[in-house]
Amino acid sequence: MKYDLQGKFARLSLACTPNCPLRSSKLLCCGITLIELLIAISIVAILAATALPSMTYWQAKNAADTTTHILFQQLQAAREFAINQGSAVSLCGINTHGKCSPNNIIALQIFIDSNKNKHQDNHEMLLAQTTLPNRGELTLNAHTAIRMKADGSSNTPASFIYCPSIPEASLIRKITISFSGRSYIAQDPTTSTSACSGF
Repeated sequence: MKYDLQGKFARLSLACTPNCPLRSSKLLCCGITLIELLIAISIVAILAATALPSMTYWQAKNAADTTTHILFQQLQAAREFAINQGSAVSLCGINTHGKCSPNNIIALQIFIDSNKNKHQDNHEMLLAQTTLPNRGELTLNAHTAIRMKADGSSNTPASFIYCPSIPEASLIRKITISFSGRSYIAQDPTTSTSACSGF
């Protein structure tokens, strides 16, 4: 017995479409099969699995670049404040408790530290405060705060180390403050991998 498979599909196609508008597609009139649905879901899953690692990397890179830019900008601002006002100005990282700290920095604060205790007290002038992106971790080694003198120089040379939110050494950033008060972005920040856990 001969089985007319082609004719069967032709009759099925015609059976689906009598009540459809002239310009409607078969998909809208007859729907899709389970196999077609599974194929579509599989394609979407493969594309998502391929794109997710790349998206995570670019999000981490954007956070690293943004944090570096903000920090560099604030260090320059602190130096300019000191020169313009003719008095010493301090910059420190603020932790989750709102205190100057070398670790767990979530914001940067520029202030006039009259009593030189490396903290902004109620009677001391706050010049600027900037929040950092909520990704990665910024730390300051060797000091709690950076102090800029009235001539723009610094008696607290130190380095800020930024550790990214993913274990990717190329996203580590190091910003160094010299005795002259000028800031420099390290050319090879991967030398600071020991400062970042998980690297």
